[in-house]
Amino acid sequence: MEVDAHTHVKYLKKTLDVTRKINQMLVVEKDPEELINKACNILVDIKKYYFSWIILFDKDLNITSIRSAGCAIGFGALKESILLGNLPEPHRLALEKKDLVVCDKPQHNCPLKLSNSQWSSFIAPLQIDDQIHGLICSAVPNEYAHNQVERETYIDITNNIGFALSGLKEQQGLRIIFNETPEGFVTLRKTFDIVDVNPAFCKIVKSTKDELVGKNMFQLLKKFAFYAEQSDFTELINKLYLGADLKQFELRYCNKVYSITANLKTFSKYIFASVRDVTHEKFEQDLVIKSESKYRSLVNSLNDSLFILQDGVIKFVNPNLCKVSGYSEEELVGNDFTLFIAPEEVNKIISIHNKRLNGSSVNSYYESVATTKTGAKVPVDVNVIPTEYEDRPALQVLLKDISDYVDRNKQLQLEKNRAEESRKKLYDSEKLVSTLIQSMPSGFLMIGEDYKIYRVNDQTCKITGYSKEELEGAYCDIICPKGSKSKECPVWEKGVASFSGMDTSVKCCDGFKTPVLKNAQTITIDGKRYILESFQDITNLKNTEKELIYAKEKAEESDRLKTAFLANMSHEIRTPIHGILGFADLLKASEIEDKEQQTYVNIIHSSGERMLSTINDIIDISKIESGSTELFMRPLKLSDFINHLYMFFAPQAQSKGIDLLVDIKEEDRIKRMVTDEDKLNSIVTNLLRNAIKFTEQGQIVFGYKKLENSIEFYVSDTGRGIQKNHQEAIFQRFMQADNTYSREFEGSGLGLAISKSFAEMLGGSIYLESELGKGSTFFVRLPYKG
Repeated sequence: MEVDAHTHVKYLKKTLDVTRKINQMLVVEKDPEELINKACNILVDIKKYYFSWIILFDKDLNITSIRSAGCAIGFGALKESILLGNLPEPHRLALEKKDLVVCDKPQHNCPLKLSNSQWSSFIAPLQIDDQIHGLICSAVPNEYAHNQVERETYIDITNNIGFALSGLKEQQGLRIIFNETPEGFVTLRKTFDIVDVNPAFCKIVKSTKDELVGKNMFQLLKKFAFYAEQSDFTELINKLYLGADLKQFELRYCNKVYSITANLKTFSKYIFASVRDVTHEKFEQDLVIKSESKYRSLVNSLNDSLFILQDGVIKFVNPNLCKVSGYSEEELVGNDFTLFIAPEEVNKIISIHNKRLNGSSVNSYYESVATTKTGAKVPVDVNVIPTEYEDRPALQVLLKDISDYVDRNKQLQLEKNRAEESRKKLYDSEKLVSTLIQSMPSGFLMIGEDYKIYRVNDQTCKITGYSKEELEGAYCDIICPKGSKSKECPVWEKGVASFSGMDTSVKCCDGFKTPVLKNAQTITIDGKRYILESFQDITNLKNTEKELIYAKEKAEESDRLKTAFLANMSHEIRTPIHGILGFADLLKASEIEDKEQQTYVNIIHSSGERMLSTINDIIDISKIESGSTELFMRPLKLSDFINHLYMFFAPQAQSKGIDLLVDIKEEDRIKRMVTDEDKLNSIVTNLLRNAIKFTEQGQIVFGYKKLENSIEFYVSDTGRGIQKNHQEAIFQRFMQADNTYSREFEGSGLGLAISKSFAEMLGGSIYLESELGKGSTFFVRLPYKG
């Protein structure tokens, strides 16, 4: 027990000795690198740690330095790894926890791994107020690794080192500011001996730091007494002897001005003084003072009134404002600016002022009315300029008395009104004539004997397309077919004084001629003869006449077509009825064989279908003519639609020895389109039926292809083809391509007319390409949205 107690006392003594040594070193050492180096040596030499090493970080936890003491075996490789940013796991844990970490199982790269297992690692962050400055790691004997005193002592040491590092960083920051500031600083003892100076102070007194430190300030001042302003220098010496604080004391020295501040009264151990070069500031202040003096002199000499407005209150006025308004300066300054504004102008001025305060764009110049103290009203021109007054935004307002200007304007206005009245009377007759001319429903021209146009009305411009500027001053040939060049003018050339109802035309700017009925009359004005022409546009009359002729011809053609249609319909209806009735009579005979009977039945069925088709065509064309056809739009599955058509017409084509083919490219295939299925079926069925009817050999191909905003169905055959001059006629009602066809082939001749009407009702169109003897291709283009 005595040995244990003795050992414990020895351990405590060593611990206290280490703590004292480190604290003494921390007080003296000013270099962070040396500080951590010495701390590691003390822990190894006195505390007898196996090794100790410290890492320093910057504010972003980037490693800036590593120092170590003690066992160096394996530390080189560890240091190199750490400098590359690879901190061992226990060290990262200590940074995260911000607390001591004890590691009694060395990591694979720890120097303790290479030694025996008698040591454990203490790892702790060097931090103050959550600011981590570094990390310390020490190898501690295993017997003390879990000793509470050892741990607390280690934590105290790390805290002290962290506190010292924090203080050094602050001192370094202050020293940088101290050395780099443009203001001169000097530290003095109570005896006025110089302790420290910064570079700026050395530059001001033109001496080095070594020359100044240790010298007495009074000796330094005597050296510069000759170059200083004597009154300033004497006052400075007196204040220093009396121990009075200096606050921005100005000393003129070598054509410069320095501001000196010193804590002579409040110092305890040291005197701190600053010296600042304020020459440029003093120069600018003098300029401001001179500028303000000149400005005030200029403002006071103005013949116009001026005041400065700030926060809606008058801050400054010039003498002329007092003179004009009748108010004294004391009555104006500090008052609301509406004091001398006419009551009827107050709302307008306040509105303008508020808009300016809100940042809206307002005119700086405007007219208003001011009032004097006696109530007299003075018209003024107002000019508002943004400025500053006592370092704050303000408005400079200049008022110019415009009473004389207003009076002159009134007189000028009276004279102007009289002149205007005279001009009005003078132009009344001209206005009357001009109004009459412009109100004419017909065109008007005034043409001189030189064939030039002197006057036109708007109706002339409307009819011809020329502007008034293009016509007036131009020769009448510009619009008249019988102008100066033709030498056929009935007035100037043939001596006709007047005429009316001439059926002629005028030339227009687009190169066309407009039919007109023209009237003309000669007139003499100021001894000169003119032709007054008026002409009426009879284009509508001419068009009506043409339309009547066309309607007559159309009616005659319609009668002819209807006659042909009725004859054709008579043939188309009677023929199948005769077939039905004739073969029905034959069926009555009992001796008819079954095969022959079936043939008769097929003929009756075929005749019935033909008659039904004819009746359907008549019904469809009747609905189209009456406008009672309705559309039923719904989605249509195109694959089913095409397959249905193929299955229906393939047997008919095969019965004539014709190939029926469907051709749809893969990229053109679509699933559905929205349309009227019945109308589309009628169109394509008509085209396929015609193709089979007029094709004797070869093939028929049908299908569709997808365009940008539409689908184009087509039916192509190798039939007879259609002559070029019949290709448009086959789409007309009651028309067929050729009378020969109508005799050779059955049909009403209405199918394509119905197909064209249905295609247009669906928003599309139908057209064909055909060559006689080679075949035809019919196209139906309908709108489609994908």
